[in-house]
Amino acid sequence: MSSPTTTDAVSAPEAVFRNYEYTVPMPIRRSTTKSVPAARTPVTQESNIVRNSVLAGSIAGIATSFAFYPFEMLRTKMQSAAAHETSATTVSSRVSSAKSLSRASLSATTRHRGPAKVFFHTIQHGGIRALYTGLALPLSAQAVYKATVFSVNKVATNALTEFKTQERRKVGDFAPVTLTKMDRFWCGFLGGAINAAVFVTPVEFVRNQLIAQHTRKSHGIRSDIYFKGPRHVITHTVSTQGVLGLWKGCSMAVTRDALGCGCFFFTFNYLSQRLPQDKTSSTLVAGAFSGLAFWLAALPIDTVKTWVQNGSATSGTSAVVESVSEHGIVFTARRLCRGYQVALGRGMPAAAVTCTTYDSVYRYLQKYM
Repeated sequence: MSSPTTTDAVSAPEAVFRNYEYTVPMPIRRSTTKSVPAARTPVTQESNIVRNSVLAGSIAGIATSFAFYPFEMLRTKMQSAAAHETSATTVSSRVSSAKSLSRASLSATTRHRGPAKVFFHTIQHGGIRALYTGLALPLSAQAVYKATVFSVNKVATNALTEFKTQERRKVGDFAPVTLTKMDRFWCGFLGGAINAAVFVTPVEFVRNQLIAQHTRKSHGIRSDIYFKGPRHVITHTVSTQGVLGLWKGCSMAVTRDALGCGCFFFTFNYLSQRLPQDKTSSTLVAGAFSGLAFWLAALPIDTVKTWVQNGSATSGTSAVVESVSEHGIVFTARRLCRGYQVALGRGMPAAAVTCTTYDSVYRYLQKYM
C-alpha cells in the first residue's frame, strides 16, 4: 500500500469539522423589495380591456337609462307629434273630403307643442307610469348599447395605435404615437354604426311603437291593434313583416349613431386634453359637451327615424323632400328639430353621468381585476 499523504493523515475529528464547515448552509436573507408580478401578455391585456370596457359600459348604460328615460320618452312623443302635424297640414291642404283628418285630431296633434305641455298631457293621460312607457326593453338594452359603443371604440383605438406604431417602426421612428382628432372621430363612428345596426334599431322600433300607441290613445285616435307590451310588438311585427321588420329605419339609425358617436368621442378627447387631468369635474364637463355634440349632429336624423318607425313616413328621404317641397326649408327644419329642448336637456347630463360612471368603473376594474 502507498504511504498516506498529508491530507490523508488528517485526524478524524478535524476531517469531520472541515466537512461540517464546508457544508453549513448560508443564512437566508429576506428581500425587502416586493416581488414584481409577471407582465401580462398582449392577448391577456387585450381581453382584460374588452372585459372591463363591457362591464363599465353596462353599468353606465343602466344607470343613465333609468335616471333619464322620461326625457327620452317625451322627446319621442314630440317628434311623433311633429310628424302628425306635417302630415295633417299636407293632407288638409290637398283635400277637404271625409278622408282627410278631422279637426279634432288635427288640433290634438298640434296643441301639445312644448316639452312642459307634453309632460303634463302625458301625466294627465297615464300618470307617472306613462313616463316610463316601453322602458323594460331599453333598460336591459342600454347595458348592451354602452358596452358595445365604448368597447368597440376602445378596441378600435388600441388597434389603430398599434398599427400606426408598427408603421412608424418600419421607417425607424420609435416615437410614441398620438392619435389625431379625426382618428378619434372614426373610432367613435365605427362604434356607433355597429351598435345601431345590431342592437339599437330593433329596440327603438319596439319602443317607438309603444310610445306612438300611447300618443294615439291620449289623442283619441283609434288603432287597428293594441299592443300589450314589447313581446306583443315583436311577435306581431315578425308575423306580419318578418324578422327584418324589426330593423325598419335601420339606415337612419346607423347614420344617426355613427355621426353622433363620432362627434361624441371627438369632443370628449379634445376637451379631456385641455381640462385638468384625473379630475371628476373634468370628466363631467367633457362628457356634458360630448352629449351636446352628439345631439347637435344626430337630432334631425333621429326625428326622421322616428317618423319611419312609427309609420308616419315610409321613407326618410321622401318625407324630408316632400316636406321641403310643400312647406319650405324653414318649416321642415323646425319639424326636424322638434324636441331639441328635451334632447339637449337630457343628453348633456346623461352623457356626463355616463362618461363619469364608465371612467370610474373602468379605472377600478383595470386596477383590481
